[in-house]
Amino acid sequence: MKKNLNCIRALIQKFDIGDSYSRAAEMSFYLTMSIFPSLIFVICALAYVPEVNVVTTSEPIKNIIPAEAHTIVVYFIKSAVTHKSQKLLIVSAGLAVWTFSKAVNSILVAQNAYYGFEDKKNPIIAKLTSLIFAALFFIEIILCIVFLVYGSKISEFIIGLLGNVEGSNMVLGIIFTIVRYLVPILVMIVIFLGIYSFGPSKKIPYKYCLPGAVVTSLLWLLFSMLYSVYANNFFNGEIYGSISTMIVLMTWLYFCSLSVSVGYKVNALIYFSKNEEFISAC
Repeated sequence: MKKNLNCIRALIQKFDIGDSYSRAAEMSFYLTMSIFPSLIFVICALAYVPEVNVVTTSEPIKNIIPAEAHTIVVYFIKSAVTHKSQKLLIVSAGLAVWTFSKAVNSILVAQNAYYGFEDKKNPIIAKLTSLIFAALFFIEIILCIVFLVYGSKISEFIIGLLGNVEGSNMVLGIIFTIVRYLVPILVMIVIFLGIYSFGPSKKIPYKYCLPGAVVTSLLWLLFSMLYSVYANNFFNGEIYGSISTMIVLMTWLYFCSLSVSVGYKVNALIYFSKNEEFISAC
């Protein structure tokens, strides 16, 4: 009984929430840095899409984002379509990939440090792993922004396009609500399961990684819903509203990063609780 209590105490002490704060700060820093090159890349890439123009590109998002943000987006799209720049496209893509891979690499390094694993991976393989997970992580964040943050506005826009058919609005609303939450959660669980299992230098069994992946996904969903409330209801056109939007965005990225740190620590605690060496040392 005493040994079990000692093990529980050791696991609680090992969680180290203070370390989670610093890891989350590092990860959110790189995610914030990746926002601008990612936006530049997307806008520059639009210029190379056949038959793209300012009207067809900007009109669908007119009712999705705030009016002030829409004006800025239209300006950049118009500039990108008028003045195509391959150099800017390549540079912005490189910066976006680099910053995202640095964010993912911070997760992989943190996991190795927490598990106590020595990083023995080949540098090239380690970099490729970071790039693959960075691409998946980028997709995940885009899904969160599209489905969770602006999902309600997008669903209203689509329902408006389809027209008012008797009884259809309620059915479509239910379908969109299910899809809005189900798709991002399933994608997040799969991606985090991969990061938590294959990220460390030693492969962690899926059964130890699933709880942390679920915890991270649910926390990410919670923080995204809170950010969605602000994005949909509290944005205003004044300068302070624009500044507060950036602050809330960075806060959202920080807490989402914190949820990633909490997730792999949950997995590690389960892993250590089954580890004979750790138990014998209690």
